[in-house]
Amino acid sequence: LADLVVDKGMLDCAIVEHDAARLLCNVRSWLLSPRGVYVVVSFRKPELLVPVLSCPELGWEVRHTALRLPGVEQQASVCVMRRAEAAAGGRPPDEAVVGRHIGAVVDRWYREESPLLTAEREQQLRAGWEAALARLSLLASAAMPEGHLPLREAWELMLTCEERGELPADEFAADVGEFLGRAGAAAAPGAATLGLAQALAYLQEQA
Repeated sequence: LADLVVDKGMLDCAIVEHDAARLLCNVRSWLLSPRGVYVVVSFRKPELLVPVLSCPELGWEVRHTALRLPGVEQQASVCVMRRAEAAAGGRPPDEAVVGRHIGAVVDRWYREESPLLTAEREQQLRAGWEAALARLSLLASAAMPEGHLPLREAWELMLTCEERGELPADEFAADVGEFLGRAGAAAAPGAATLGLAQALAYLQEQA
C-alpha cells in the first residue's frame, strides 16, 4: 500500500464516465495505506469537488487549496485527503453508497450551481439557431422539418466546448434519442435533426 497517491485528472475523467465511486473506493481500500495521503489535482470547481470527496462512507478528512497555474486562466483545485481518526481500520467503503452520494452531489451541482439552461443561454441559443437556419436555407441540402437543424449542428450550438468534451456527438445523439422517445416524438429514437423547442426542452430536463 502507498503512503502517497497523486491523482492529476483521473477523478475528473471518472466523474464524466460515471465511474468515480469505483475509483475512490479502490484508492481508499487497495492503494492507500491507513495513514496515507491522497492528493487530487483538478480543474473542477471546489463547490463540486469537495462535496464529492467528503462522502461520509469514504471516511476522509478533506482539505482544499486553490492553485493558479502560470499561463492558465482557469484556477485549479488541490484536495488533500487523509483517513479520519474515526474511520481508521474498519470495513471497506460500500461502492453503491458512495455512488449514490456522488450522483446526488453532481445532480445538485448541475441543477443549482451550473444549470445547462439559463435565460442568457436561451437567448444565445435562439439567436444562434436562427442564424444557422438562415445559413442552411442557402444551401442545397436535403429537406428537413421546418425549424430543425442537423443533430451535429445542434450539438455544437447547444453545448459549450467543455461540455462537448464531456458529451461527445455520438453520446449526445443517443441521449437526445432517448429524450425524444420519452417525449413521444415521432422521429425518436433515431432522429437526425432537432428543433429549437426540443433543444430547449432537452437542456431544461438536464437541469
